[in-house]
Amino acid sequence: LSMTLSTSSSIAAASDGWPAESTSDTTVNGLVLEFDPSSSASSTTYRGWQQQLGSYDPSSPIKRAKATLRYCGHGQVYFALPSLFTSPKLACKCEGGTFLDAPEYNCTRCVAGFGCSGGLKVACGSGTYSFGAAPSCSECRDGWLCSNGLTYPCEAEGAYATGSGGTCATTPAGYRRVDGVNEPCPQGFWSPGGRHAIQCLPCLPGRVTNSTGASECEVCRAGKYANHARDACYDCQRGEFSTDDEGADGQCQSCPRGTFSRYEGTANCTACPLGRYGPKVALGACVECPGAQTTNTTGATSKADCSHRT
Repeated sequence: LSMTLSTSSSIAAASDGWPAESTSDTTVNGLVLEFDPSSSASSTTYRGWQQQLGSYDPSSPIKRAKATLRYCGHGQVYFALPSLFTSPKLACKCEGGTFLDAPEYNCTRCVAGFGCSGGLKVACGSGTYSFGAAPSCSECRDGWLCSNGLTYPCEAEGAYATGSGGTCATTPAGYRRVDGVNEPCPQGFWSPGGRHAIQCLPCLPGRVTNSTGASECEVCRAGKYANHARDACYDCQRGEFSTDDEGADGQCQSCPRGTFSRYEGTANCTACPLGRYGPKVALGACVECPGAQTTNTTGATSKADCSHRT
């Protein structure tokens, strides 16, 4: 065992309850410490085990320590390994976020990637980090990558974190990246994904997304139109129509003069039949010619197109 700090050396012995006698000696810098497991003064009971513990606080730094364990008797005995602990005097000398730097024993600011408390400097474990001057390491934050006790945002790499301290990956389609964390696009928006997916794009007129995380917008079917939020399609009213042709804006249009649409959700308008005419746009029904008059062709637009049959 090697240690450059002033420490306490402790040795523990435990018996499983069989009749036994045991002795452990610890030699520290030439001093012999003897612990008697049979001494009731230093015995404690924990879950049926008898434990012995002794310690020694040297007045000078320990560079080498030797422990000799001996056991004589019947049954089984388990000995814990010798341990070196920081002296309470030195451990309490440094505040959290600093450590005791040997051999001068000055309290030094804890460096990044380590946590410092009780005068000791401990490296950050997997999935944790420290910016320095910290009493302990922190769990890796969402959207950040942690490695060897250090951390950096995935956003700087144009990517997102797959988990707490995991790996950085490219944002998939249907998502946007906010501070290194993926968020699904809301209804009415979409995203192609990739390195530049920092925001979701609104659907074009006539196109909608009725679920979150959409990678593209859908064109409303013929006879329907997209609402303002672009998250649902609704039927066109009577007298209106719409198509689902590529390039169409997906909005309802009024039936022109001489045509009509009787039902909601109509994909196209119908020409007024013989004997009827459409004097204005957006008609749900054509106007009948007066009396016994009729029209010469379908799609008449004026009452003047009505006449008696010859």
